[in-house]
Amino acid sequence: MTAEASKKPLIACTYLKTLDLDPYKPIGDGIRHHLLDVVLRDYLSKEDGYPGLLDASNFSADGSTFTGRVATDAKWQDGTPLSSLEAALGIAKGITFRPAFPNIRVVGTEKINEPGWETRIYSGIKILDNRTFELVFDTSTKVENRVGFIYELLSSGELSNRLWPKRLGNPSGGVDIVSYYPVKFIGGLPLFTLGNHFVQFRHMEDCKDADITFPLVKETFANLADYDVSLGKREMVMEAYFNPKRPGLGNQEVRSNLGAWLRGAVQYPSFEKDGRSTPTGHFNVDESGYRSNFVWPSIANLHTFAATRKEITIQLANKTYEQDPTLVQVKSNLHALGITVKWAFRGEDIKNVDILLQPASNKGKRQVWIEKVTGTPLNLAFLQLHPKTFSVAKSIQERSASTIPVDVELLKKFEAASFEEASIVPIFRYVILTMSKKTSPVEIVDSDHGRLRLRFKKGAHQ
Repeated sequence: MTAEASKKPLIACTYLKTLDLDPYKPIGDGIRHHLLDVVLRDYLSKEDGYPGLLDASNFSADGSTFTGRVATDAKWQDGTPLSSLEAALGIAKGITFRPAFPNIRVVGTEKINEPGWETRIYSGIKILDNRTFELVFDTSTKVENRVGFIYELLSSGELSNRLWPKRLGNPSGGVDIVSYYPVKFIGGLPLFTLGNHFVQFRHMEDCKDADITFPLVKETFANLADYDVSLGKREMVMEAYFNPKRPGLGNQEVRSNLGAWLRGAVQYPSFEKDGRSTPTGHFNVDESGYRSNFVWPSIANLHTFAATRKEITIQLANKTYEQDPTLVQVKSNLHALGITVKWAFRGEDIKNVDILLQPASNKGKRQVWIEKVTGTPLNLAFLQLHPKTFSVAKSIQERSASTIPVDVELLKKFEAASFEEASIVPIFRYVILTMSKKTSPVEIVDSDHGRLRLRFKKGAHQ
């Protein structure tokens, strides 16, 4: 066994069942993005020390044509340079594969997600040389800010529709990536290298003794004293989607009372200290969309509801949330009222679900979250049961390209509709934590631009 193979890797945890770096496989619940965020190189970078795949780019004056130039140091794992064709196809295919906004398309790419896409000729893709390409975008549909939207995608900004290239004619036969961290395959496992150290990603359920992690719920770790725990920069909001088809929930006042009770079940004295708070609404005072005349209640009387319902089913985004201290307290408080909580998870028929608890990103402008709501089948299934909220959310998705420009009036209408229908209720805000063992030379941190990065701790041996 070589010294390289015998070196014990540092273990980093994700919520992935398997380590899969293929950018064109379905994202599912979005957890894969956490891993891809860490290791894959963006087309355009906003951070010093993390260069993008492109070292030059510009749009034509009318915003229809994008020109990009591949950086000379953008290479696949065997050292082969990323080609302009691979870079161009990565953008054109990525936009359509997980559509964040359906009216953004490169001309002639209607079949780019069908078998044989790698060998087709697309009229909107022009290869100028080995490093330079042009993309011509369809302008037949009016988009308020096509340029701003595309730049958001290329820099992996506030949208989840990440764009990455896929290697054409890959000689290794496996998935190849252009990464910030070189990859070595040892014993069939991909290990990311940082200095003289390897980092191996595992699923959280097989990861109770991780060196590096970003847990949704730190309480899943019994040995917390062994870790340095930091509040990250990824602010989230736990949203409750109500099913009005369920017994007792067809009444708006009942839903409003139950939402208020959930909001008030646990109070946090300091967001800065606890990393949690009961939000004023979908939008904080300093955010576009905030309406001072809508005060979401946090006090309610549930005795009437408890007299008719002895059990409610609440669906969680991830099994880990069962151990979330806020939700544990919610379950305990409902039990004290004589109501048993049954947790459900993905795959449950929504006809049997009373409330969907879904985390929503608060990264940047909250308009992004609303745009995503109508593009997520599970959220959409609940949202369509509330006509006013659904109508406004659909308008936001159809009329705005990403968050730029922010449509303040539409955001205010969304706040009003969700308040009046008690359709989607903001329960609590929280931040994703980052944790590293005190003995680990490497930590994972949230950058100022909201990206997870591996780095050496100060003074650590590299």
